[in-house]
Amino acid sequence: MFQHLLVLFLGCFLFTVSDGLITEKRSLDSFGEMIQSETGRNPFDFNGYGKWCGFGGSGDPVDSIDNCCRNHDHCYERVNRAECDSLTHTKVYFASYHWYKHQGLIYCLNNNECQQATCMCDKAAATCFHDHLADYNVWNQSHLAKILGGLFKHHHG
Repeated sequence: MFQHLLVLFLGCFLFTVSDGLITEKRSLDSFGEMIQSETGRNPFDFNGYGKWCGFGGSGDPVDSIDNCCRNHDHCYERVNRAECDSLTHTKVYFASYHWYKHQGLIYCLNNNECQQATCMCDKAAATCFHDHLADYNVWNQSHLAKILGGLFKHHHG
C-alpha cells in the first residue's frame, strides 16, 4: 500500500517537458518527464506494468517494455552500489539531476557522478520504452496503475 501511495504522491510532481528545456528535479520526477517526452504516454502507463515496472521485480519479463524496466532496475542497483553508494541504498531515487532534450535526443549534463549515472539509467529506460512502444499491451498493466493513470490524465490532462 505504501508503494502505491508513494507513486500517487510522486505523480503530483510529474510535468511534461518541452523541447530544449533544462530540468532539475528528483530522479523519479525527472524519469516520469523523460518517459512522457520520449513516448507521449502518461508515465503511470508504465508503473505496475508487467513484472518489473515499478518498485521491485522478479521473474522473466512479459515483453520488451517489461524488459526495459528490468534493465532499468538493474542499472539502478549498479549505480546504488557504485556512484550513489549510501547506507540505505536509496540515494539513486532522490538524486536531483539536470537533463534536456534537443532535436529528439536526451542529454544529461552538469551533474555530479551520482546524478549523471542516475540520469543515464533513466535515459536508457525512456529511450527503450520509445523504441519498443509498439509492443505496449494495456493488459500487462496492473489495475491500480490503470486507475492512477486515469486520475492523472483526468486532473492534469
